[in-house]
Amino acid sequence: ASKFKREKQFHDDIFSYLNEEERFPDIIIKEREIASGKVDLTVLEVPIELKLDKIGDDFERIIASNYQQLQQYCSDLNSTFGFLAILTTHLQEAPYFRKAEDIRLKIIRGGDFPIILVSILIRGGKKISPSKL
Repeated sequence: ASKFKREKQFHDDIFSYLNEEERFPDIIIKEREIASGKVDLTVLEVPIELKLDKIGDDFERIIASNYQQLQQYCSDLNSTFGFLAILTTHLQEAPYFRKAEDIRLKIIRGGDFPIILVSILIRGGKKISPSKL
């Protein structure tokens, strides 16, 4: 499957998990259109961007390439927080447990309010299908 199809499956899987039994139809919104684009998910007005990437150890690159967009989404939604979740398809060497550096925070000041951007790397440990989460 193409990267686009696999990333869409990742989006669908996360949305299904968060919105199990459709208990929160007004709280969890998938592919929400806002002034600056389409946010993958919003939960209580907090933007969540979901990415699928074979990044290996290049976590910084994908964070840097997405922070500005996520910051704009936060501004558009008047949200103090924004989340970037990246599922890596990179084949991991054992042990492939979570590492402290798999979660990054960036605080941006200077606008109407500070924005805290949280990036989380989800390590599959092996090549996995997003639907196997």
